[in-house]
Amino acid sequence: MPHTKTRVNHAFPDLLKTQTWCPDRFFQWQPLIYVVIPMVFSLLIFWVFRPPEIAINHLLFSIFHFQPHLDCPQHFEWLVYNLPGALWMYAFLFSFISDGKKGLLRCLLPLLIPVGIEFLQFFHITDGTFDPLDLLFYSITWLLYFLVWNKNGNQIVLWKSMHSLRKGEVAVFLFFFMSLFFADVMN
Repeated sequence: MPHTKTRVNHAFPDLLKTQTWCPDRFFQWQPLIYVVIPMVFSLLIFWVFRPPEIAINHLLFSIFHFQPHLDCPQHFEWLVYNLPGALWMYAFLFSFISDGKKGLLRCLLPLLIPVGIEFLQFFHITDGTFDPLDLLFYSITWLLYFLVWNKNGNQIVLWKSMHSLRKGEVAVFLFFFMSLFFADVMN
């Protein structure tokens, strides 16, 4: 293995164990760094700054019996209302789009879902407030993700069947779709 180096463990000289160190071990932490942390940060923004009528806040209150609420300064409303959507999209992209060649539809799906919901809000087909800034945040997140993804040697191909979705990918898709439900206002 070209990335593997052997080193002697000097902390236990009597055992003289050799350990294999590989820089690829960092990638074991990627789901935590690129999925869990953005989702938790987004959840904390919802819990602390958004109104208690949000479905996830009802759930959190039933668990913790506590609902913190802070008012957001006017110049930072994007942090409360737009950043959580961008964090959600980033986590979804990292979970759903793996390395290699991916079809255009699969790559567009994480963008089409929230954009579609925004337009449903615009036409009053669903509750919520249409926000052009949401569209901007989603688009920038999607574009930056795919610029880096493409730069790392991955490719978007015009047509590649989506029938090769694995069960784990379907579960990821359903999880992120359900998280949209929990971001909704309960009446």
